[in-house]
Amino acid sequence: MAVLNPPNYLQAGTYTARYDRLGQAAMLVPNQSAGALAARGGVRPAASGGGLVVTQRATPAMFVSITAGSAFVPSASATGGVYVCHNDASVDVAISTAHATLARKDLIVARVYDAEISGALNQWALESVTGTPAGSPALPATPSGAIALAQVNVAAAASTIVNANITDLRVLATALGGTMPLPSGSPPSSPYEGMAVYHTDTDLPKWYNGSTWRGWQDEGYQTAANVTSTLTSGGYVTQTALDATAWQTYTPTWGASTTNPSLGNGQIRGRYIVYGKMVHVQAWIGFGSTTTYGSGIWSISLPITAKDGWFAGSGNPFGVGGGTALFNDTSASNIAGGTALLWDVGAPDWRIRMVSDAGSSVTSTVPWTWANGDDVQVSVFYEIP
Repeated sequence: MAVLNPPNYLQAGTYTARYDRLGQAAMLVPNQSAGALAARGGVRPAASGGGLVVTQRATPAMFVSITAGSAFVPSASATGGVYVCHNDASVDVAISTAHATLARKDLIVARVYDAEISGALNQWALESVTGTPAGSPALPATPSGAIALAQVNVAAAASTIVNANITDLRVLATALGGTMPLPSGSPPSSPYEGMAVYHTDTDLPKWYNGSTWRGWQDEGYQTAANVTSTLTSGGYVTQTALDATAWQTYTPTWGASTTNPSLGNGQIRGRYIVYGKMVHVQAWIGFGSTTTYGSGIWSISLPITAKDGWFAGSGNPFGVGGGTALFNDTSASNIAGGTALLWDVGAPDWRIRMVSDAGSSVTSTVPWTWANGDDVQVSVFYEIP
């Protein structure tokens, strides 16, 4: 039958309970992997931990207790709609006797029995599905016409079940168009375009765009494409993450245009911090007794690749950024300032070069002949791609 008549609630119509269940299913988030009319079942959300929570018994034994709550249980039939089940008080469910030497995994479920579909019972129950004892036990499958509430790990020769043995497996039911709460590692199967989820472990929302799950993409956030600081798993940076932005350390490379210097027993340090597309980098070189100073114009490497210069070209290999330099001649108690700028040393390879106040590029002899105990430091802001 392609068209089901009469439609729900037609004044002159007569229809079965299945029509009512289909009407309820139509108001829930769909589960098209189970059929065009199927809905995703689950537990009705409730405050203070939700409903139908599985815990240890007050006095631990081979039982679990299930709190009050309501559940939407999909029919075993793909066109059977959804049953609405209610539990108004705590219920104890027995766990089968443990195996003497092997562990197993049991499943706690809310299950509907409907004689219209199978068997002779017409009721629902909170019950345990006993797993198979094994060296590496597997969780039994959820029975048709049931929803999973919890996994219970039953150790070999166990005589009690405590909360440490219980893993919550509940999925909270969601109305059509509503936001489905679930852990980030458990995306719903067969999502529809525009479907919304809220990841309970990361506190982040996501939406399905027809091919993938995406986080916020509006103007209130920096996306992963244009920021290099620590991102949330949702693909954007929150204000909290920006506030927590911290300095990162790196080891700069000290070079020269003709012959590279050698640090020897000197020291070199660097750190940087990222603000959106801007990087602030600081570097310091302290010269030792075995340091050699190379020949040609000095340069210092960057921690993150810089954006190509906005007016770079023949004769203008400048980068988008710059800052200050400070030179310290300890033997003469002389301190001098200078300019630090980004320079393309080739291919491109953006590095920091320094210019003294006199306008000359810093080398092994500019602004003076360097020696043991001297040091140089730079502070530069620059743009990244």
